[in-house]
Amino acid sequence: PSFAKGLNPTGKWKIAIKDISTKKAPLYMRDVDGSYRLASDDEVAKRTWVKRPPFFQGIERYV
Repeated sequence: PSFAKGLNPTGKWKIAIKDISTKKAPLYMRDVDGSYRLASDDEVAKRTWVKRPPFFQGIERYV
């Protein structure tokens, strides 16, 4: 079954990190009329890959 554990588990947690330090691939938002536009800094900060742990200090520099 799909819920069965593998024979050689490598670890309990998986972490995904997206590098947003450079603007190589800017985030585009789709408007109501169907056109695309660049996302504002506030919209980018709401993305899940931008979330920082509560103990992270200095997020003001990145958003």
